[in-house]
Amino acid sequence: MILTKLLNKTNAKIYLITLPWIGENENSKILEIVKSHNKVIEGLAIKYKLEIIPFFEGIKTIINAKNDNWLISKSKYEITYKRMFRIIRAIFLHYIFRVSWNNVSKRYQLKTLCDFIHLNDNGGLIISALVQTRLDKK
Repeated sequence: MILTKLLNKTNAKIYLITLPWIGENENSKILEIVKSHNKVIEGLAIKYKLEIIPFFEGIKTIINAKNDNWLISKSKYEITYKRMFRIIRAIFLHYIFRVSWNNVSKRYQLKTLCDFIHLNDNGGLIISALVQTRLDKK
């Protein structure tokens, strides 16, 4: 297992990070799968006495925050051609038309993801701040 090798062959401080949301609808079935995977990560953290960086919870805080400038997506994440189109469209909007990831997100009424899967700038800032907090603790 990778984790065992890292623990045995390095002196590095190792953190485990929970998985982010897929989509931003709290009642989505896909989030139950993400939560179950996060429970596995939490179990590994307990087993190996490692600290967890709660990325999932960080995103949850932002998604559930009341903010009139952002709408909460009511659409559930489903794997369809429409979802794939949104991913491709997000790439084109960002790289061809230079639309920021956050503005791509606004088109889909998302706060932390640009296409229901990939992080936008806000999502990146969440994980960055969580990791930086741990690094500053030295």
